[in-house]
Amino acid sequence: MKSCDVALIQEPWTYKGAIRGLKEVGGEFIYSRSTQNPRACILIKKGFQILPLIHHCSRDLTAVKIKTSNGRGQRESNLGSAYLPYDDIELPPPGQLERLVMGCRAEGTHFIISCDANSHHTSWGSTNINNRGESV
Repeated sequence: MKSCDVALIQEPWTYKGAIRGLKEVGGEFIYSRSTQNPRACILIKKGFQILPLIHHCSRDLTAVKIKTSNGRGQRESNLGSAYLPYDDIELPPPGQLERLVMGCRAEGTHFIISCDANSHHTSWGSTNINNRGESV
């Protein structure tokens, strides 16, 4: 990956509690620094106006508000990167992710999420459907 403005990443390579790799891309990694070995992060190229949504960040979820501009002016969007552990007792989506989505809907904010759901469903190309996929 030579150039990238935004990357929504799950299960990044970590070493000694910090995310490593992708240095040549440049930018800033956003993730919960209060946890060891984060499983969700967002890489954003420098120069973008961002606000980490800290109350929605954990080991398995990272969210930011980003301002972008196009020919019609500025647009505010929320971005999320989520990892849903395959061995979680509860079926997905987790409450924290649901609260993020519901908050975006309530604000009327555009929202993009990338997710490693660890689930199977024919809607996204799996050959079967499991309980986790049905729940998602």
